[in-house]
Amino acid sequence: MSEANFDYLIVGGGIAGTVLALQLCENGNTIKIYNKEDEFSASNVAAGIINPVTGQRFVKSWMFDDLISVASEFYNHYDQLWGTSFFKHTSIHRALFSKNEVNNFENRLGDPHYDRYFNYDIEKDSSKHFRDTEDWCSIQGARLDIAGFIQRAKKYLQENGCVFVNEYLDYDQLSLDADQIQYKTDSFDKMVCCEGIGILKNPLFNHLPMVPAKGECLILEVPSISTTEIYKHKVFFVPLQKENLFWVGANYDWDFEDAKPTSKGYEWLLQKVRDSLQVPFNVKQHIAAIRPTGKDRRPYLGRHHEHADVFLFNALGTKGSSLAPYWADQLIEFMVEGKDLEREVSLVRF
Repeated sequence: MSEANFDYLIVGGGIAGTVLALQLCENGNTIKIYNKEDEFSASNVAAGIINPVTGQRFVKSWMFDDLISVASEFYNHYDQLWGTSFFKHTSIHRALFSKNEVNNFENRLGDPHYDRYFNYDIEKDSSKHFRDTEDWCSIQGARLDIAGFIQRAKKYLQENGCVFVNEYLDYDQLSLDADQIQYKTDSFDKMVCCEGIGILKNPLFNHLPMVPAKGECLILEVPSISTTEIYKHKVFFVPLQKENLFWVGANYDWDFEDAKPTSKGYEWLLQKVRDSLQVPFNVKQHIAAIRPTGKDRRPYLGRHHEHADVFLFNALGTKGSSLAPYWADQLIEFMVEGKDLEREVSLVRF
């Protein structure tokens, strides 16, 4: 078999690897991606919620203004190019369970740094299907259909010369010389590892501290609720493309044996649904995945300490939809132009 030369070898085809590949492809690079397809990978199972404020005190998510600006432009560009609607700005209707939560929300209303993320025209028609709360508030967020976006992006990348291999990378067959990266019969100028929780089996970067968090969720049919907006009661209720179907979840489990759904996770979710809904529902599916979460809840970006042309783009955790476009752009500037990465995300912090 003859040797092929590529600009980039990307390991992993989740949201991190996909967004990075799209940006590199637009810059005219040749790319080969190794990604073992998994229906229950973190990117395929995640709901893709982009929530600007979290917690009882409604604290704005880290760097949210910058992240959402870049993410919106990036995803809207591809939706327009492909004639799709994977990315949508949407209201997140959140139940408030105490007067303290109500007060915290109202205190944020006059803050100019938060004002743009609150929707004053609150649509609460579907809230009647949920059990009583102190009140409701409405937050202006967004959502990316991650699985749909990744699937369409793969087709686009292939149409533009990107090569996909449905395999795990065998690091025993990887040769890292000073001036070239060799894998099997191919050579590459640069390599970027984006395999999510697969980093634990990556001998180049498995020394980095990871806090993998397993998450389980349910796919519910709720016949009486028809909405395109997200609701957060005891758990998130995210409408899917099929009418009356919702992604519901998710829990956090740091002590687990594998990525399979568990009876414990199912019972926890089912109780949360029963505590939330006062209308009939049917459980259609129970799924799970392991989130690639870093120790300090910040992405991992940077260069391998020994191999100058080997890089990492990982640990996007639960916020991959909002983080990926901004930090992929920053990583490319680091790899190509030598622009310094911010210390909060750079591997030098370890």
